[in-house]
Amino acid sequence: MRRHITALILSVLAALLVAPSVPAAVAAPTKLGPVTGLKITAGSAPSGYRLTSSWNALTGATSYKAVLTDPAGATLATVNTTNVSWTVDVAVKGNTNVKVTVTPYATKKPGVAASAIVTVPDLQAPVGVFRSIRPETGLEATIVQDSLSDDATPVGDIQREVTWGDGSAAQVWQVGDSIAHIYPGVGRYVPTVKLTDTSGNTVTLTLKAVVLGDTTAPTGTFAAGPAKAIAAWSKVTLTQTALADDFSLVDFIQRVVAWGDGTTSVWGPGATLTHVYPTAGTYEPSVTLVDEADNSAKYAAGTVVVTRDTTAPTVKITNRKSTSLAKWRAVRGTATDTGVGAATVSMNAIEKTAKGWRAYVGGRWVKAGTKAKAWKLSRTITVRPVAGVWKVRLARLKRGKLLVRVRGVDNVGNRTAVIGRAQRLTRA
Repeated sequence: MRRHITALILSVLAALLVAPSVPAAVAAPTKLGPVTGLKITAGSAPSGYRLTSSWNALTGATSYKAVLTDPAGATLATVNTTNVSWTVDVAVKGNTNVKVTVTPYATKKPGVAASAIVTVPDLQAPVGVFRSIRPETGLEATIVQDSLSDDATPVGDIQREVTWGDGSAAQVWQVGDSIAHIYPGVGRYVPTVKLTDTSGNTVTLTLKAVVLGDTTAPTGTFAAGPAKAIAAWSKVTLTQTALADDFSLVDFIQRVVAWGDGTTSVWGPGATLTHVYPTAGTYEPSVTLVDEADNSAKYAAGTVVVTRDTTAPTVKITNRKSTSLAKWRAVRGTATDTGVGAATVSMNAIEKTAKGWRAYVGGRWVKAGTKAKAWKLSRTITVRPVAGVWKVRLARLKRGKLLVRVRGVDNVGNRTAVIGRAQRLTRA
C-alpha cells in the first residue's frame, strides 16, 4: 500500500516537472491621448476666415495631426505639426460650424483624437458692383447694380442705402437693380451705396462722380525729353506741367499717352512717365485727357528723335611684361564706349604647363589633351567694368604659358572682336 502511494506521488511530481509553463497575460499598451485644453477661435482674414486652434502639450507625443472639417465632414485643411497650435485661413461662410480634430502621435503610432467645434461668426461685409450713369440731357442720374452677394446673408436681405452727394437725405433702395434720382442743378456729385448684411457688417462703395452740365474738355501741358535719344536704351520722360478742368478734380482726369511708336500707356498717379523707344525714328508723343463727363482733348508733347548706337565698345588688356605668377593672378584691362557704355567684359583662359594643356573653368583648372580642347573646355568668365576698368581673377596659376581671349559688349548688344594675349610665366 505504501509502495503504491509513493509511486503515485512520484508520478504527480514528474508530471509537474515536465508540464509546459503558462505565460502570464501581457497588458495591452496604453493608447496615447487625448490632448486636453483644445480650443478654436475664428477671426476675419483677407480671403475668408482665420481659424486658430491650440491645445496642451501631451507627454509622450512626438507630433500632432490636426484636421479642420465643415458640417458635412469635408476636410477644409489639415496639418502635421510638432507645435501645439495651428492657424489656417479658409474660405467658409459666416455662421458656419467648423470642427477641429487633433490626434497625438508617438512617433508613427496614433493616439486618441479630441475635437472642438466653433461657429464661424459672420464678419464679412457684403460685396457689390454698382455703376452711376450720367444722363445725356437733363438732371436725372441712375445707379445700376451689376452684382451683389454676401457669405451668409441672402441677397434679398442685404440692405442698400444710397447717398446721392447733393445734400439730400439717404435713400433706402428697396427693390430692383436700378434706382434713379433728379439732381437740383449742374455740378459734380459723388454718390455712394452703403451695404449692410443681417449681422450688421457694412461697406460703403463710392461710385464714379455724376457730372452734369459739363461740356468743356480738360486742359494740360506736357513735354517729352530728352529730344534726342538712343534706341533700346534711353529713357524718355514725359512731364506734366499743367492740368485742369472746370468740374472734375485733377486726380480724376484720365491721361492716356500715345508714344508715337504704336504703343500707348495709361498714365497713373504722378507728374512723370517714362518710355524706351525700341527702334530709331522720329516720334511725336501725345496725351489724351478725359474728364468725368467724358469730354476729351489731345495735347502734343514735343518731338523725340531716336537713333541707333551701332558702335561697339573698345576693350583692351593691360600690357604687363612681367613673367611673375603673382602679377597675372588677376588679368586687368579697360572697357570704354562712346555711346551707351560698356556693359560687360568676358574672358576665357587656358594654360600650357610642363604637364600639358589645361582650361580655366572658374576657380579651378581642368586638364585638356590639346590646345583646341582647352579652349573648348574653358568657361567664359563675365564681369562688369567699374569706371571703365575690368578685372578677372585666375586661381592657382602655374609656370608655363598663359593665353586669354577677351571681348566686350555694350548696353545695346554691340560686341567687340575677340582680342587675345599670350604671356609666359616663369617665376613666382
